Amino acid sequence: GRPLDALASTGEAVRIRRARLGPSPGLAWAINAHANALRELQRPREAAPLADEAYAMAVKTMAPDDPTIVSFVLGNAALYEDLGDLDKARALNSEVIAIGARTGAENINVPIAYFNRAELARKAGHCADALDDYAQARDRFTAYRGADDPYNIFALRGLGQCLALLHRPAEAIAPLERAVA
Repeated sequence: GRPLDALASTGEAVRIRRARLGPSPGLAWAINAHANALRELQRPREAAPLADEAYAMAVKTMAPDDPTIVSFVLGNAALYEDLGDLDKARALNSEVIAIGARTGAENINVPIAYFNRAELARKAGHCADALDDYAQARDRFTAYRGADDPYNIFALRGLGQCLALLHRPAEAIAPLERAVA
């Protein structure tokens, strides 16, 4: 809740880790945290090059199958969405899904990426393209955290909204009722 303090602290962490560690996972995480602090302050243009640097460093210094790399990618996807580059955001969410499939790391980031990709398609007016991703998000949230997981509300709502927009109201009722329940 104190983004200016976070910005100062993460900036200092980056300075120290650049001097003491050089390119490393620790420096990548610090740079990523600093980019996130800038994003919190509604400064995405300043955050973007740092987020890109953090991700590139993570890829170079971490094991290729390290599932934590998806945290960098997911953060960058949100940042590029803030910047209005929906194609880049969608591609980055696709990368999260691919990393999850390649590493077998099925954690909360994978269904979030499916949901985010669906939302980006819906925002671009492509609800037909979003349906499968909403369904994947719903199914994976359920598998990962159970049928009553609150994240399911968003996937169910998006699925229902897109079905309604595609003039399929009879199919839209069930996911929307489940979201309300």
